[in-house]
Amino acid sequence: MPSPSKPKKPSRKVPPETLSVTIRDLPVMLFSLNEEGAVTSWNRECERISGFSPEAARAHPGFAKRLFADADTLPAVLEGWGWQTRSQETVAYRQWEGEINAANGTRRHLALHYRIRHDFALPGSHVWFIGLDITENLMARSVQRTHEERLDLVVKAAKMGFWDWNNLSNEVYYSRECFELGGYEVQEFRPSYEKWLELTHPQDRNLVANRVTECVNGTCSEFAVEFRIRTKNGGYTWLFTQGSVSERNPTGRATRIVGIVLDISARKRAEQDLKAALAKVEELKQALEEENLQLKQELQGTTSREEGGILAVSATYK
Repeated sequence: MPSPSKPKKPSRKVPPETLSVTIRDLPVMLFSLNEEGAVTSWNRECERISGFSPEAARAHPGFAKRLFADADTLPAVLEGWGWQTRSQETVAYRQWEGEINAANGTRRHLALHYRIRHDFALPGSHVWFIGLDITENLMARSVQRTHEERLDLVVKAAKMGFWDWNNLSNEVYYSRECFELGGYEVQEFRPSYEKWLELTHPQDRNLVANRVTECVNGTCSEFAVEFRIRTKNGGYTWLFTQGSVSERNPTGRATRIVGIVLDISARKRAEQDLKAALAKVEELKQALEEENLQLKQELQGTTSREEGGILAVSATYK
């Protein structure tokens, strides 16, 4: 017994007129080329980004080739998809990123997806390009990269690190410089508040803990402290850290504190050298004062003896 025939699905093909309107109003660039490489569709977003109207894009057969900043782009796309062989197969989308020439003489950077399709609803449209203008994104990324490079140079020059402490989970983030300031390899140990206190010099530990506790409990919103930290080679180096509360819970307890840490060992050595120099100056001053006092006393003694001799001579002549 023959099986019942399945009902035919209704055609979902969109009329060319409707499709043309949809393409025209899409919020992304969408344009197509025919077999000769001439533009057959050019929507409003293409016009907005490039400055070329649909009429200008379709008027010249070589427009598409001149559109791309690199003259070899379009031929490479067409040849890469077997354009010359007039392949009737529909091929998956590929990606391209590069520059196009805009009507005002500038260039815009696009991210395009393109596809060869011979059975599309719009007759004569075989290569379809869908794209986004990413010029501003690239410029923003370039500016951000420049800022990051400058910040990195400043951080390296200042020997400065960044830290971020989540007091709820006790997770601490250390930048690379935080480890390097103590001579440690990056991630050589797991950062934590307890590890910080452990590496802090015993004489500075209470000072550091008290300053942090005041901020955590809400007494202050930021703290700054100078302290010594144990280095990998077993010695100690002077650091300065400043932290600021960025988040608190409803009870006012700090849940997140971020801050910076600076190497101040050179400044501390300079202060010690200055202190030693001032002490030396004070010693020399005292020595000079003692020498001056002794010299004064000797001069007074000499004067007294001379005056006594003069009086004796005067008495003889009388």
